[in-house]
Amino acid sequence: MRYNRCSRCELNYVLKGEELCDICKRELAGKYGDDEVHIEENICPYCEKNKLELDEEMCSYCRNKKLKGKR
Repeated sequence: MRYNRCSRCELNYVLKGEELCDICKRELAGKYGDDEVHIEENICPYCEKNKLELDEEMCSYCRNKKLKGKR
């Protein structure tokens, strides 16, 4: 058996004759594992519940909670 690197990510190996590794195939199909982060969702890393806007680092709920704790 001969292996080549995946033509998409160039990180993983695939059998000769195949173009994409299993990970790239899943990504292109839109299927992700439970441990993989969905960047599109952009969820607050502190509460892990509320969605963030593009320029936010934490949601407004967590931000307000943090500001109240500093006083």
